Amino acid sequence: QQIYSTWFRSRQKKDSGWGFFQYTYDYPGRRMRIEQGSWENRKVFKRDSLQLDTLYQDGLSLFYMARVHVLTRQKMNIPTVVSEKTGTTFIDFRAERTHEDIDAVKYPVDLVRFEGEAGFVGIFGLTGAFEGWFSNDAARVPVIAKMKVLLGNVRLELMKWKRTGWSPPRYIDNPSK
Repeated sequence: QQIYSTWFRSRQKKDSGWGFFQYTYDYPGRRMRIEQGSWENRKVFKRDSLQLDTLYQDGLSLFYMARVHVLTRQKMNIPTVVSEKTGTTFIDFRAERTHEDIDAVKYPVDLVRFEGEAGFVGIFGLTGAFEGWFSNDAARVPVIAKMKVLLGNVRLELMKWKRTGWSPPRYIDNPSK
């Protein structure tokens, strides 16, 4: 299944209020329009564009793409646009089943692990090696992420969820027994 970004908007806190970046992808025209502006009054104060040579992921769409591919055992180089620049994200979808404890539940969570390398500099200086763990069920919810940022290493962990009827799957050591 092919997943790629077609439109993206981010909102960022600035000293004087909130700002935004918006990407509009025009693949037939081989360009991406970038707009930067004020969130409060929707005023655009900077416009730019990037030339595109393939289908791209933005920082957020990478999560959705990874959820689709996490069990494929593929190694992928993924064209990525982050911080108004193109780069590449490498992900090794090992389909490695494991388990971890998280504060949100009182049992070990059944997970699928992958790892990769961000070939760009993103928010908070995110770059380099990262690891991710998605729930080992049909939902494939992001549960844990470890990544390098400007100040050091960060671990992100699922704290709560709103999906009705879903809870992180409990790890069972040998499910066939």
